Amino acid sequence: MGERMNMSLTGCLAAAASLVLLALAPARADAPTGVQWETTSQMVMTGLPFSPPKQTLKICTRPTWSEPPPGGDASCVTSNYQRVGRKVTWTMQCSGQMPRTGTGEINFNDDDSAYTGEITASADGMNLTIQLTGRKLGTCDNPR
Repeated sequence: MGERMNMSLTGCLAAAASLVLLALAPARADAPTGVQWETTSQMVMTGLPFSPPKQTLKICTRPTWSEPPPGGDASCVTSNYQRVGRKVTWTMQCSGQMPRTGTGEINFNDDDSAYTGEITASADGMNLTIQLTGRKLGTCDNPR
């Protein structure tokens, strides 16, 4: 009889544990894992008679950045990424249609809800600057 009672108690504990896990599963599945940003970039080239239009994107990032925000030329590889206080810096090397090298810098405001910055690059003797702004919109799933 003691063995039957142990099996019954074990079954009840397993059922109770399953119910707790089922109750927690929807909360975990619905919990956002990233931060939604609206980012704007504007390219400025010395000697260019016009300015290309601004590009605005909504992106989902991890709460703590380990690289610059996504976007731009997919052929660019970033390195030397670091954050000191409110300032983020990095270097880049691009191998696309217009191979270039450059540096980037972003400065966050006091509560990290917005930033301004720029990327400077050189290609074939030309210099270009990409002005950056961003602001947090809320939370999101599937951060990059």
